[in-house]
Amino acid sequence: MAIPKRIKIERVYVKVASEFDSTGYMQPTSITWADGRTFPIETVRDFRPAGTADNDCMETVSLS
Repeated sequence: MAIPKRIKIERVYVKVASEFDSTGYMQPTSITWADGRTFPIETVRDFRPAGTADNDCMETVSLS
C-alpha cells in the first residue's frame, strides 16, 4: 500500500488593498505579490476575525 505524500504548505505574506465603509467594515479588493503582480479579489469565501478559532491571521484562497 502506497503512503500518500504530504503537501508542503508555505506561508507567504502579501500586500492587501482594502476599502472600509463608515461602520468600519473592511472589504479586501486586491492582493499584490512581492514581485509586483496584482490580482483582484472577486469573492471572499470565508471570514474569521483575527484571534478567533485559533486563527491569528486572515487567510485568503485564490483559485485564479
